Amino acid sequence: TYHIARWALLGGVGLMLALVLSGLITGARFIERRITGPAQELAIAAEGVAAGDLSKKVNDIGADDEIGRLARAVSAMIDELRRLATALQESATETNTMTAEITASSEEMAASAGQIAHTAADLSQQANTMAQTIQALAGSSENLVGVATELDAGARDGVERNAKLRALAAEN
Repeated sequence: TYHIARWALLGGVGLMLALVLSGLITGARFIERRITGPAQELAIAAEGVAAGDLSKKVNDIGADDEIGRLARAVSAMIDELRRLATALQESATETNTMTAEITASSEEMAASAGQIAHTAADLSQQANTMAQTIQALAGSSENLVGVATELDAGARDGVERNAKLRALAAEN
């Protein structure tokens, strides 16, 4: 009976060890499935996002425990970062477009200012030419007045001579 009890005790201890080992393996698989696996997936997604890869997706764990809440929070964070990156890209595109428009407008304004300066220079040159022409005309008018005065005096002398010649002819 001692041997039977001993073997029964060893068998019971072995069975207990097998049951404990089986329970530990089952517990480890449960922890692996419910905690370690999702935590590792979240860590991989977070590392990818930290490296700038916003294409990472976090699978919905579907649990309401801390890991499930963490998975939903990380997924929402990635979605918000994607939205923010898209908004920044659109803003940068708008800024580039506006910069190009401002540059084009500035170039047009510079060209217009150059044309205005050229036109002003032409007008100034034409005004100088007209002033010189007017001065020349004024000088010519003075000469014409002098010539007209001389002609008037000559005509009066001629009239006086004609009158004298008539008187002389009448006397003769």
